[in-house]
Amino acid sequence: MKEQLLFSPGHMGGTWHYRARRVIAPHYHADLEFNVVLRGTARYIVKNTRHDLQPGSMIWLFPRQEHVLLDMSRDYEMLIVVARPKLIRQIARTDEASVLRQLDPAGTFVKTLGPGALHDFQTRFRDVAANSAHVDLYNAGLAHLVLAGWYAFLKAGEAPASNLHPSVEKAARLMQTTEAAMSLDQLAETVGLSPSRLSRLFHAQTGVSLVAFRQRQQLGRFFSIYPGNGQHKMLDAALRAGFGSYPQFHRVFVKLIGQSPASYFRRDGSRSSEKTL
Repeated sequence: MKEQLLFSPGHMGGTWHYRARRVIAPHYHADLEFNVVLRGTARYIVKNTRHDLQPGSMIWLFPRQEHVLLDMSRDYEMLIVVARPKLIRQIARTDEASVLRQLDPAGTFVKTLGPGALHDFQTRFRDVAANSAHVDLYNAGLAHLVLAGWYAFLKAGEAPASNLHPSVEKAARLMQTTEAAMSLDQLAETVGLSPSRLSRLFHAQTGVSLVAFRQRQQLGRFFSIYPGNGQHKMLDAALRAGFGSYPQFHRVFVKLIGQSPASYFRRDGSRSSEKTL
């Protein structure tokens, strides 16, 4: 789903330290984004290519690039930086940085930062985030952070990537973007493979089973629907997200989050503060 990110008033983008205690809902947006992995592992599909992320990985996600988060480890942490188009137009003026103005540039935009570069980036990130209450200072720091991140990326080493069968990429994208749940037979027919062939190929190429990937997408949709503030029933949100029953939803929630829904929302309350970048 297309998402309108909620930035603080006057901010030209956002910074966010993400920890894997919440599943990211399927989404895309009109802003340039890049992520830097601090801990744990994750797998993305970007433009028919699977990328395995590890500590030090930096991935750039451009506005018209379809990308799918396959899965992540429970200890996964990353820094997220998002910049509005207006900011990018202001700062990406040299030939080296001009690619940042593109919506869907050719090439692969995943590399691995060395320990020194990763430490420098973390320091810059913390300095920018610490000034979020001062709009002008924050925006100036954000502009520097984006460019510093890009030039660190240009100097970084290449990260491994694996090309995917087009049907696997299409299946992942459909499960991420289709609101209504599709059966395995429907999904297989849509992508042009038999159900058994699709299941085997998907797991072989992504390292994730179809069932596990579908569950993660459903839980992501649940979080996009349910604010945790008592305004909506949890069961209604779970059913709208594609779960067949509350027991099924509860099992998946515990498996992916590590605690029951009731315990999670008692501790964290509303998700609104985490939604704002």
